Amino acid sequence: MLFVSGLEIGRLNDNPFHRQLLVDLITGQLGDEALHEMMSGITRVIIAGNSLGERTRDREAATRAKYLSKRTSAGTKDAVSALDELLVQLANGVDVDVMPGEFDPCGFALPQQPLHHCMLPLSAGLSTLRRVTNPYDLSLDAVHILGSSGQPVSDAMKFTSGLDDHIHVLERVFVSGHLAPTAPDTLGCYPFAGEDPFVLSSGGDCPHVVFTANAPQYASKMVRGVDGQAVLLVAVPRFAETRSCVLMSLKTLHCQLFTIDSMFSSLKAD
Repeated sequence: MLFVSGLEIGRLNDNPFHRQLLVDLITGQLGDEALHEMMSGITRVIIAGNSLGERTRDREAATRAKYLSKRTSAGTKDAVSALDELLVQLANGVDVDVMPGEFDPCGFALPQQPLHHCMLPLSAGLSTLRRVTNPYDLSLDAVHILGSSGQPVSDAMKFTSGLDDHIHVLERVFVSGHLAPTAPDTLGCYPFAGEDPFVLSSGGDCPHVVFTANAPQYASKMVRGVDGQAVLLVAVPRFAETRSCVLMSLKTLHCQLFTIDSMFSSLKAD
């Protein structure tokens, strides 16, 4: 499967060229036989948040007088349309799960609900596209995967001295047994009575893979759960900055960093 985050469509100096290269490579329209064989093994693509750039948000829209906004277009309109077209291309070739993130048109409180289908008129009707929550919990080929678009880790880093590496913070989060340790103090979340949905399961329900997205760089680390289970931690880099995504084998949990450069593409093994 493939993890990608931080497409940041509509960001300052946005260049869709690398995104289109990524889509074409995943769907088998570009590359040599080795790349085709590699991409043909992808059973699922997870787009882990921040598909839209921060500058597409109109922070003053909620407080601006309605008569002042009648003739203005939403800042996210073109970016959402571009995302919809990208998802159509991807979902016509592979199963796609798209998560909301900090900058996406979705409520800010965790767990963030799926992107509304009305925003994606072209792709929402495809059976291969799933609009999912953030955090996201899934099982695929008997592999339990759990992760977020990155807000819990980035928020914890703001208030923790001596930790500036996303994979190290993710390890601390995993050891603490809580996916969002700073919520609701500094990270918005819905109030839940009774059971806390952010508590990480232990024992037989412990995830095999825990990921955090929109990290400045890729990293992975194998750790042990409470009962000695092997758990893979993965920091998925921002594609808009790094031109990188992460390929993971569901059989071996081995990860590879796939980087698209301006010439064509290169592959680095973890």
